[in-house]
Amino acid sequence: MKKTIMLFCLTCFFCSLFGQEVLVLTKKENGKEKIIKQGKKIKIFTNTGSVYSDFFILKNDSIIISEKKFAINDIEMIGYKSTEMDVLGGVLTVSGGVVTILSSIVTIGFAQAGWYGLKLSPFTILASFVAISTTTAGILKFAHEPYFKKTKWKYSTRNYFATN
Repeated sequence: MKKTIMLFCLTCFFCSLFGQEVLVLTKKENGKEKIIKQGKKIKIFTNTGSVYSDFFILKNDSIIISEKKFAINDIEMIGYKSTEMDVLGGVLTVSGGVVTILSSIVTIGFAQAGWYGLKLSPFTILASFVAISTTTAGILKFAHEPYFKKTKWKYSTRNYFATN
């Protein structure tokens, strides 16, 4: 029994020793959590109206960004965009651009064919519309950065043992 207790204590000790402190954003409405690990790029808006954007480090319940230290209570809003959003936006933008080019080539080919091309022109118009919509969605997804306002989210730090 002593060995089991000792093993449990050592496991808890090492988990807390090698765990990483993370920024936890908890939604006040439903308790949904968003965890942001250290070293990610965030944008913070302070109570004084200043805006700082850089990679962050957590230390003693404070955020260090651009070599300046901010208490969590001094932050009004946090902006964070994950790399998954960048990848999704890039894929949508590139695929929309490729479809636009292909539909333009098909339209030009049918236009040179004369009356025969008029039968398939609704298809090329639809393909162009889909491609332009996909490209626009990709650009918006790529440019959009979600913001977590202090009025709707609670900021805290937590020791997080990441296995990934």
